[in-house]
Amino acid sequence: MEFEFYQQLVKSSSFQSWMINNKDVYLAHFYCTINNNMELGPWWEVGYYHPKTDKLTIFTVGSEINIKPEEDVFKEESKIDELGLKDVKIDIMTAMTKFKEVKEQKYPREILNSGFLILQSFHGQTFWNLSYATSSFHFLNVKINAVNGQIISYKLINFIEQIQKGAKKP
Repeated sequence: MEFEFYQQLVKSSSFQSWMINNKDVYLAHFYCTINNNMELGPWWEVGYYHPKTDKLTIFTVGSEINIKPEEDVFKEESKIDELGLKDVKIDIMTAMTKFKEVKEQKYPREILNSGFLILQSFHGQTFWNLSYATSSFHFLNVKINAVNGQIISYKLINFIEQIQKGAKKP
């Protein structure tokens, strides 16, 4: 599957010169914001993981290409999987359609605000991870297999309960 923004990045001179000194990195994720009409934001983030330093370098790709400074990785597991694009068969629009289907079938009363999507691999499975904040102070998350389009999981998380749980931790 072709991702135009990714092709724009890898063909850029800034990326190619960065790669000269970062040969041990690998592609970790794609990220984009989505508005309440399910329209993609104006830029994509492309993350590269440095296994030796356990850091992430993120490129923003839009009308320009920018590189953010290396940052610590937010993760629950000890390993960040490499994102393999050759097996991705489900495109962005199909993933968003599947998200809408789950939302309408399982959570029809929820009103979507802003959200984001991530293409990532975890435990050997590549998936679209779509998340939206809702007007009822919930967070709707749907994970869709990027190879076969099956729904991996869906859940509606209450913001307030999550905040309270976090506040109770020592």
